[in-house]
Amino acid sequence: MTLASRGSSPVQTPQVLDQRRRSERRACNLHATIVTRHGEIRGRIDNLSAGGAGISTDPVVSLRPGESFLLRSEQLGEIPCIVRWATHPRFGAEFAVTGQALAAAFQVYDQLRSSADGTDHAHGSSL
Repeated sequence: MTLASRGSSPVQTPQVLDQRRRSERRACNLHATIVTRHGEIRGRIDNLSAGGAGISTDPVVSLRPGESFLLRSEQLGEIPCIVRWATHPRFGAEFAVTGQALAAAFQVYDQLRSSADGTDHAHGSSL
């Protein structure tokens, strides 16, 4: 997937848009640590989908599309990821694993759907 820029606004290719349509994004506010080859970065998971996450970091940090990292969260566990798009200080990450490795992420994702329906408020923004 690629992302081109036009001025300050990102332009998304059809391939990126197809990925967004395949997996519903659900808003959240989860504390996270991003572990790169340069060290650890504090961040926040803003939204979660079945295949990835939208993440915000300190404005000083710059991550590039294609860069691999480990996403660490109390709620999700540790998930290897790849940066798919970046609009500093936010970026989109694709989970680089599937199946059982994502069990905790799928559980949180399902609870976020319940929260949106008003049936479960156990995982709000008080993390």
